[in-house]
Formats: sequence, structure tokens, C-alpha cells
Amino acid sequence: MKVFFGLLALFAAAPRLAVAQVPDNVNELMRRIFASAEFAPQRFGPARWIENGTAYTTVEKSDIVRYETSTGTRTAQAKPSTSTTTHGRPTAI
Repeated sequence: MKVFFGLLALFAAAPRLAVAQVPDNVNELMRRIFASAEFAPQRFGPARWIENGTAYTTVEKSDIVRYETSTGTRTAQAKPSTSTTTHGRPTAI
């Protein structure tokens, strides 16, 4: 019976003992997380999947680059400054 009353007293006092400790700057931290771009991830792209997902192409510093998805092998495909049409005019990429 003493154990019962001891446990009852412990559980009755527990909500008062387990008060969360919230930092003083929690509002500022929440604003920084949700209202600013400070914690935003870097974007990837523009990427285009090719060959049924075995590779993709993307643009890096104005170069078109191809990546193998299984190995990560990088291959430069084309440079816009050197790409021309059959009429000798530069292509718009």
C-alpha cells in the first residue's frame, strides 16, 4: 500500500517537474527557420533525365554536362559558345 501511494505522489508531481525549458530566443529562431532563406537547401538543376534514367544532363557554368547515375561519371557534352546550327549560326541554349 505504501508503494501505491508513493507512485501516486510521484506521478502527481511529475507534470510540475517536467516543464520544458524553452530558450529565450525561440521566436527569433523560428522566424529564421521558416521566414528566411537562411536554412534553405541549395537547388539542383536544371536537370533532364535521359536514356530511361541511366543518365541525366544539367548545365554547369554554361556547359551542358552528362552524368551517369550508377557511377557518377561526368562527361562534358557541349559548350554553347561552340554549338552552331547547320547554317553556321550559334544555337540558343
